[in-house]
Amino acid sequence: MAEDILNKVFSFIAGGNEDDTDRRILLQKLQRDLSQNKYARFYKVRSEEFESDLAQVFHSLSKMLYPLQALIQDKIRLNWLKTVTVETFLSPAAREAVRRLSPQAIEQRSASESQRSANESQGDKGLALTGELKGDLQVMTDAFDRGRITAIDRCYTLIQALLRLAGFNYTALLAKFDEHFQAHPGYEPKFGSAKAAGLVKDLAAFMLLIPPLDPNGDWKNAAGIVNTVAGAQVLDLESFAGMVRTLRDLQGSGILDLMVQYTIKNPLWVQVSKVPEEHLAETWLEIKRAEAQKVIGRIVESQRDVLIASQAVSVFGVAEVNRLNYYTLKFSESIRRRGLDGFVYAPGINYLAAFLEDFQSRELQELCDIVLVRGQWTSQALSREMSEALYAVKGLSGGIVDLDESLGEAGRDGPRLNTALLRVDHDPAQARYIAAMVDGIDERALELINIAAQAYNVMARHLRNLAEDCQKKPGEIIINWRELSMVSRVPINQRIAGDYARLSGFVQLLQFYSGPQAS
Repeated sequence: MAEDILNKVFSFIAGGNEDDTDRRILLQKLQRDLSQNKYARFYKVRSEEFESDLAQVFHSLSKMLYPLQALIQDKIRLNWLKTVTVETFLSPAAREAVRRLSPQAIEQRSASESQRSANESQGDKGLALTGELKGDLQVMTDAFDRGRITAIDRCYTLIQALLRLAGFNYTALLAKFDEHFQAHPGYEPKFGSAKAAGLVKDLAAFMLLIPPLDPNGDWKNAAGIVNTVAGAQVLDLESFAGMVRTLRDLQGSGILDLMVQYTIKNPLWVQVSKVPEEHLAETWLEIKRAEAQKVIGRIVESQRDVLIASQAVSVFGVAEVNRLNYYTLKFSESIRRRGLDGFVYAPGINYLAAFLEDFQSRELQELCDIVLVRGQWTSQALSREMSEALYAVKGLSGGIVDLDESLGEAGRDGPRLNTALLRVDHDPAQARYIAAMVDGIDERALELINIAAQAYNVMARHLRNLAEDCQKKPGEIIINWRELSMVSRVPINQRIAGDYARLSGFVQLLQFYSGPQAS
């Protein structure tokens, strides 16, 4: 019998002389299946009408889901829904970490850190807060194991399916059973029969929205989350569970398919629900992680700026130093205003130019002349190493001038860069040209800074050793300290100690800009 029916289905598809006979046979089977279905009361075969009992099912569903209309239209609450869904499955420790990583919480923590201890430096406070934030970030990330990700995604899929069901136009469908129907919960409808041909599209559209109703689905959590976000008991859990059972029973009976198939006279018609599988957990985690890392980055940058300013004050007496005409923060800002990256090393090069002019060319050069020219070193290798470091920094002033003047009106880079900046608003291709030029200029600046950082680090190490050696009698590195003291306008031991402290401070300042990157 089954094989016979199957053959008739294929014949129905392919067409042929017996099409009408096959169609009648299949439609008769449909009619028989409808009459024997447990929900046969929904459909009157002879008149091809949907009965009021079917309308009552949709009306019950409509009344239950009506309170969700406000939630569906509230974008803020729908976004919050994602967070509530995720946090429902997190441990208390992970939820606390998420809370502590919110922008508002971080702002409060930053303010508290600033007031916690007047004895701590701003840099130390920033380091402590950054460490705490990174710890919270790790706790949050570790909470998302595969099992928890799966549970979150499945629950969110159910919630989205529920909201799609709530968004269905029940009013239009029910108005065909009761022409005066109103969606307001207080309205008492008077449903009659309705022509199936006028309703079949509505029914098919509804069937698209029904999710696979797994009896083991986490519907309780889904309903609870919706109530939390809605701010009221918009879904009664017991009634909601009954609705899920009803829809699952309708799906299992096949009544909806049968009614549509018979109405359109197509026994092969099948409607498959298109409920997308939602992947909330990992997307939510990536967004939160990116937000937290962005805030941490700002704190680190702010902390870095505070440390640089503090170190600059200890070396120069002021936080900001400008000695150049073109390779400056001012010129860099004119580039940034066009949405491009400016000069990375402008502050570092200006600090270096000031140090060379104010300290290197005067005090440090004079001290080196005393200890290197007049000093009797026990090791020529040590003397040579310090002398070579001094020689390396002597040539930096010329390199800095060349770099700066290259950006002037008569320089090789300045006219091209300024022309490109004038055109970039109308010619986006100029952005790549400007970026390449700025990168090249920055590379030359970084090379100068790295030379200075390495040479001054060597000189600082020697000055530290000399500061200790001049206290010894006799000296182990230089043996004529008494003679050197005679030619120094300041006691030699004080002079070396003071110059070492300033040089060491400047080396620490350069470390913020030296290396492959300035960040």
